[in-house]
This record gives sequence, structure tokens and C-alpha cells, in this order.
Amino acid sequence: ITIKDRDVDNIDGVHGSGETFFRDQWRQKNMGYEHSLMLDTSLLDAYCQEHDLRTEHNSGFEVGMNFADDPALPAASQANNIDVTFSGAKSTQFAFQSDSGEYIVSQYGSNMKDSVDGSSVSVRNLLVLKAPVSPIPGDTEGRVQETLVGSGKGYFFYNGQMTEITWSKESYSSPFKYSYSDGSQIEFGRGKTYICIIPDTGDNIEIS
Repeated sequence: ITIKDRDVDNIDGVHGSGETFFRDQWRQKNMGYEHSLMLDTSLLDAYCQEHDLRTEHNSGFEVGMNFADDPALPAASQANNIDVTFSGAKSTQFAFQSDSGEYIVSQYGSNMKDSVDGSSVSVRNLLVLKAPVSPIPGDTEGRVQETLVGSGKGYFFYNGQMTEITWSKESYSSPFKYSYSDGSQIEFGRGKTYICIIPDTGDNIEIS
């Protein structure tokens, strides 16, 4: 099912919308064609007005995430280093830095870098969600699909600590909701959040 099938307003940079997207020549040369499509955000307002795209949430919209200055994790254990495996070709590591209170992100043997200023990418919150993962029927490239409507287990990492959580999503258009084992809603630290989705079978995460 595609975004268009669900009648969701969208801007397709791959098959159109040369009005807002462009190919970055340096990225195309150094990082591959598939990683070179860029969005010029300064053109978005005019594009949305011209194509009559809605820019406000519907009445009653829920974000599904609550943020606080310094949330406390119930039943937490130490978690300074997290290694999340997505497949035989891809894993991502998160190393907690006590001075900043954030996790440095690394993959393919080195820190993930901001392509503009070269700084290491770091995040305040880390979610690892377990969900059913299966091959896409008829796909010949080995791609997979995740079943994200329903509920499942997962982990929340914050400030060098970890606690087990439950996630839920009522429909494809509903927001994710995250709760602790006692049913109360998670409070996230103010800052960036990284969300990983791994198969709900097997051992795909190492914590130390």
C-alpha cells in the first residue's frame, strides 16, 4: 500500500516535484545516486499553496510523545553501550556520553557525521521497538516490511539507563503510543530521538 493509495498529501521527489527537490552533485559522486536527492525547504510554502496541500493538523490530532526536562525511568538498569542489529549487513551502535547526556551514533565502523559541519551525530532518547518483520511478497531485492499496527515490546534508553516498554498503534493513521510496564506514558527528554525497529524474534540487541 502506498502513500497515494491512502490519500495522504505528499511531495514525491523521486517521480516528480522538480520544483522542490534537486540532486546534490557531491553526494551523487561520493555517496551514490540513491543518497543524493535533497529537499530545498525554502520552496515548501509556495509549493503547498500552489498545490493546495494542507499544512495544519486535523482537529483532535495527538502527537503521542510527551517531553520533560529530566524524566525519571522506572525500573531502570544501566545501559551505556547499545548495539542494534537490523540485518547481516546493517547494525548501529549508541555510546552514552555522561558529559553531554547524549548517545553518540555510529555505524559501519565509525561515528555518524553531520555532512555540513562534520560533527558527530548524537541523540537524547533512543527507542528500540520489536515488531513482526517479513519479506515483501514478490520482491526480488530482499526488502522487508514491518507490521506496525497493533502493539509490541521494546526498550527506552535515556541518560545511560534502560527500561522495557510497550508500544501501540491503533491504525496506520494513528500515532505511536509508548508506555512503561505500569501502563503510564513515557516522558522523553527534550532533544533528538532515534527510533530503531527490529524483528520481534531472535536476539537483535546487545546492551552493556
